[in-house]
Amino acid sequence: MGKARWAWLVMPMLGGCAAYPLPDDVMGYSSRDIATQVRCDARYAVQDLWLVDRFKAYGKSVQYEGMDGSETAAWLLSNRENFHALDLNKIEPKHERDAFDFYRNILISYDFSLDGTLQNDSGLSASVLGEFTSRTDTIGIDIGSTRTRQGKRQFRVFDTFESLGIKTPEGLCKNFNLVTPTSKLPDKSYTSATNRLFPSTGALRMHNLFDDFLVQNETGNLGGEKDDWKTAHMTDTITFTTRTKGDLSPSTSFDAEGTGWRLASLGLTSKNYRLDVHTIIIDLSLSSKPSTIVTDELGRLKLPGAKPLIETGNRNLDRAKDDNFKDDFRRLSTIVTDK
Repeated sequence: MGKARWAWLVMPMLGGCAAYPLPDDVMGYSSRDIATQVRCDARYAVQDLWLVDRFKAYGKSVQYEGMDGSETAAWLLSNRENFHALDLNKIEPKHERDAFDFYRNILISYDFSLDGTLQNDSGLSASVLGEFTSRTDTIGIDIGSTRTRQGKRQFRVFDTFESLGIKTPEGLCKNFNLVTPTSKLPDKSYTSATNRLFPSTGALRMHNLFDDFLVQNETGNLGGEKDDWKTAHMTDTITFTTRTKGDLSPSTSFDAEGTGWRLASLGLTSKNYRLDVHTIIIDLSLSSKPSTIVTDELGRLKLPGAKPLIETGNRNLDRAKDDNFKDDFRRLSTIVTDK
């Protein structure tokens, strides 16, 4: 086989690295899509637990625009768009309204760390057989390349119960591209189903965290900074690891008759490996610092009113990341000791 005929096999395997891996490549979800799915999961937990369940529990003791609590709950659930029209200031009487007001500025802080690693191994193997009058020789040839790319994206998002559960339009959860119509990815909307292959793109059972926070804050001694109940908070860290791989190793052999050097076998190898690690930290926290929360038309928090809350959220997220690192380090030392 001449040099020209070998070149087309070798050149693709020696090519340069492609762009770094993104969630878009295998999930069809951008990092913003993942964040929006998580936020919408939190949104429905807030609406159901803070508003619907509370209206139902108060029943006839509370009034909202001529409706009692049970009727208001039914009205809200009849169309999720109605939450965006809800005005907490219209709840009567005032002492019942205070129970809703207490939680309107609960801060929801998210820390997203989306890590993708892609490795491609490709190679060419061949054997050349030479038969001569006094001996037989076999020469093996193995040529290959390994390309590894890693991309990691980290960011934080902040909401409050009111900004997410009431002020944020329902349309955001029905069309993730509402704010980026130029996106080339297919339109996404919130799903209440879990995704077993890429869990961060499905429902995360957020109701459990929010329900536990509300119950422990009201009936227990949920602590916060330096065990201060006035800054009570609760944090979940969720890590999803997905490994995917695909191998292809075609080969062929040739009849080697006669004397002299002849190609006896030829094979190609292609091994592709991808690792996606998505870590999502979610913190719910009260704040001891009063603030006036103002939102824009999309429910986003505006400064300077939200600054004290966001400072609290950043501090809690930083503490959670530090605790997670210490826990991982302790587990590592245990594994090494066991080994």
